[in-house]
Amino acid sequence: MKRKTSGLFILCMFCSFLTFAQTKVLTTDGKMFMASAVETASDEITISVDNQKQTIPKLNVLVIVPEGKPGFTYRTKNGKKMAIKKKFIHNDYAGTDKPRIFAYKYMGSSANVGQLYVLNADESMNEEQFASIFEAQQKKLKTNNIVAIGAASFALLVGIASLTQANSDLNNANNLLNSMN
Repeated sequence: MKRKTSGLFILCMFCSFLTFAQTKVLTTDGKMFMASAVETASDEITISVDNQKQTIPKLNVLVIVPEGKPGFTYRTKNGKKMAIKKKFIHNDYAGTDKPRIFAYKYMGSSANVGQLYVLNADESMNEEQFASIFEAQQKKLKTNNIVAIGAASFALLVGIASLTQANSDLNNANNLLNSMN
């Protein structure tokens, strides 16, 4: 009985720690919110900060970072959620990470890098550094997409070739059986 009670107590403590997890929400204008809850709608998110709800349009959300999980952003072009790879984040979503995140957000759509720099002015880098990091990340993302599409196309071609060969072998086996009868 003591074992079950202590197990239940530990489970309750674990669940209570999980409910107090904080989610970091950064906006395109440089504001940061530590939200206890994030709800997503079609074109906006609702966050709870200190038991007060705030609504932010997805266009104004730079990144959402759930505690212990990789961050994600909503693309400007189609509003779809896009996970940010941990290998591209070096400074805990601050400093030089911001142009990389903007590159994710504006992937596939036009962006005025100078205006993005003004929105998130940071003393750690000038506008040219911001633009070069943004452009480099855009190139990496495009390269990753091209490689993924190439690999998927190759796998599709191999699958088609295998299916064609298997169908040919089946027809040959059927013809052999029919000629034996």
